[in-house]
Amino acid sequence: NLSVESNTINGLNVYPNPANDFVTISTDINAEKSVVIFDITGKTVMNATTMGIVHIGKLAAGVYIMQITENDAVATTKLIIK
Repeated sequence: NLSVESNTINGLNVYPNPANDFVTISTDINAEKSVVIFDITGKTVMNATTMGIVHIGKLAAGVYIMQITENDAVATTKLIIK
């Protein structure tokens, strides 16, 4: 279920948004995160593992859904690429 703006990761902050080349993901514990980015149709367009920065420069401009998993917590948020 890809509901937008559900947030079960404490202190989650994704910036800048809208973004161009990269987004930074910070949380209260700043552990390693698994990131999956979906296009508006629900197709997976990127998978990444990061401690904080995800390079998105290869994605086309548009609206995406970003699913972030840190430890056992999962959050989804809207990502705009300009």
